[in-house]
Amino acid sequence: MLNKILKKDKYIALFSVLALFLVLGVSYAVVSWTTDDYNIALDSACMDINYVKGKNINASLGGTVNESAAFVDSEVIMNSNMTFTTVDMELDEDCYDINGLATIKINISNLSNSFKAGGSAAGHLKYVVAEYDPAQYQTLNMSVLEGKKFQIVAWQSVYNEGIIDAYTTYLEPGVKKSYLVIFYIQSLNIVSSGTFFSFIDTEVVQTEETLPEYTPISDFTYYIGTYNNLEIPEGSVLLTKYNGSNPVVNIPSKYTIDGNEYRPIVSTSSSSSTSCFKGNTNITKVFFPSNILFYYYDGTNLIKNSVRSLFSDCKNLTEVSSLGSAVTNMYFAFSNCSSLVNAPVIPNSVTDMSYTFDGCTSLVNAPVIPNSVTSLGNTFNGCTSLVDAPVIPNSVTGMSSTFRGCTSLVNAPAIPNSVTNIDFTFEGCTSLVNAPVIPNSVTSLGNTFKGCTSLVDAPVIPNSVTYMISTFNGCTSLVNAPVIPNSVTSMGYTFNGCTSLVDAPVIPNSVTLMNYTFKGCTGLVNAPEIPSSVINMTGTFASCTNLTGTVRINSSSASRSSGASDHPFYNTSKPITVEVPANSTTYTRINTNKPSNVTIVTY
Repeated sequence: MLNKILKKDKYIALFSVLALFLVLGVSYAVVSWTTDDYNIALDSACMDINYVKGKNINASLGGTVNESAAFVDSEVIMNSNMTFTTVDMELDEDCYDINGLATIKINISNLSNSFKAGGSAAGHLKYVVAEYDPAQYQTLNMSVLEGKKFQIVAWQSVYNEGIIDAYTTYLEPGVKKSYLVIFYIQSLNIVSSGTFFSFIDTEVVQTEETLPEYTPISDFTYYIGTYNNLEIPEGSVLLTKYNGSNPVVNIPSKYTIDGNEYRPIVSTSSSSSTSCFKGNTNITKVFFPSNILFYYYDGTNLIKNSVRSLFSDCKNLTEVSSLGSAVTNMYFAFSNCSSLVNAPVIPNSVTDMSYTFDGCTSLVNAPVIPNSVTSLGNTFNGCTSLVDAPVIPNSVTGMSSTFRGCTSLVNAPAIPNSVTNIDFTFEGCTSLVNAPVIPNSVTSLGNTFKGCTSLVDAPVIPNSVTYMISTFNGCTSLVNAPVIPNSVTSMGYTFNGCTSLVDAPVIPNSVTLMNYTFKGCTGLVNAPEIPSSVINMTGTFASCTNLTGTVRINSSSASRSSGASDHPFYNTSKPITVEVPANSTTYTRINTNKPSNVTIVTY
């Protein structure tokens, strides 16, 4: 059996001609088997697991995949523009005394530059690992699977060549696990061509790691009946604090206490003293049973189905299993888990993911966001290793600071029409090259792209936007400014520090605030005309060292702070003529502490 596993190599070839992708060939997936109870050998009965190589692929892709239609509630909906292979894994039931760890691996070779990080189609070649029941499908082909839904367990872009650990799962004797490994191309706004070859082979590795023993109830502080005068559901045991020394926690589906069986409930809280795991820097892995329940203790009540602050500040946590199917609130659930690389599957019941992965600096793979989620405020704030953003479902309304400080993020996700506020959403995303399309539902762009130093082109600003404070502040690569719609009123610091900006946009009559709008735009040569609606011009063109020519100010009441450094043309060096209305507040303010290179004329 070992020989059969190790000696197979097949290939997937992906070609592109005029953005129509063709997949040819055959493929199957990798199983890595680990156990410390048996030596792996050709005659090992336990290694005679029911491993089935993936089905042969001979499919034609007619185009790309629209993710918003193909991915719903943590499920993938199969369509003809995808291609797939299968993996079925089972440990012989006679090996009742061992468990094992199986890993699906994908080995990518000869990846075209267009698909690699920084390429024209970077991040658009993706794979999905999904669970399926082979008993329901005697024949597996796309005509049978098209339109069918399958639960996702892993989902990620392919950026470089090499081996990808696509998904790891524990195996138990007699329990068969079956997966679809799916490849597709995300919809592109460009025409790109390239090739992709993948061979997926099988290796057998012996390791000390096995499925951990169940954590004894004695390792927890627990309560039955009541907790702080609050009633605990009958037949349940509330686990309020993990006190064990084992860094791996494995909670069973039931505990037997004094001869009675109890379903475990994990208690969490914003306080480490009343939370089962918060602030525990010893734990590395936690496994929950499928029937697990969570209760959040707010000091007064036990709130069902909330994992708020569940693992906050667990800095050595690397892996967490499924959180069950009933969780609704994930506020701060994994905040500051700086060792967490892969996120767990998000249950379809979750609505609030605010701050869920805030400060997870090692997080590389974002989870699928189900359609139940409405709030993504600060969800991935400070995730400096995150390269690929998840699809944002149409249920989401709040995205303030969602990807703030994600310095490795290259491509922004599509923003659905349900979102109204994207303030700070991409602030500090220094690798972001392409801004997303901003829907007409958005009204505020405060600090949205602040510090995005790789952003070259600004997105189209919809007519719904009124607030643009610091929108492109510090975007040092921004060359082309967007058209400012007539709806905008606030433009303080909008292009502050945009050193590559050459041409300023037309300022509409709706704008009232222009404090420091173009401060530090050292590439700006010509200033735009200032409309009569503007009332604040503090430092508007300060430190624009290449600004020259004539600037027309139509406002009679454009005020400014009185200090010399707050003058609209402070620290400019070339000759500038400023036209202002005679006998106006504007003239008085502009003439005060006027730089020597500025000449003021009235009309």
